[in-house]
Amino acid sequence: MRMGDAAQMLRLLAVLGSSAIALDQLSPAQSTEMFRNNLDHSGVYADSGSGLYGGVLWRKQTGGAVRSSPTISGGVVFVGSSDGNLYALDANTGPAAR
Repeated sequence: MRMGDAAQMLRLLAVLGSSAIALDQLSPAQSTEMFRNNLDHSGVYADSGSGLYGGVLWRKQTGGAVRSSPTISGGVVFVGSSDGNLYALDANTGPAAR
């Protein structure tokens, strides 16, 4: 790495570090969605849910295996498939989200 590149990298890290906010300092309304809910990735959520389970609402066939957990944001389910696609599906109906 050249000296100028190293100096530029240090300036970038200084800017990023000065604007960082610890995730545990955010209120639930400000929290960031992430894999399995929190920094420990425990999968435990504050909402107890309804306790009612209605079974499968919909299914989506992909061109390959799905080997990872989906994520949901804004009513859209995102799931990757080994067919090389990332699917964005409406959480309630299953067809492609708009």
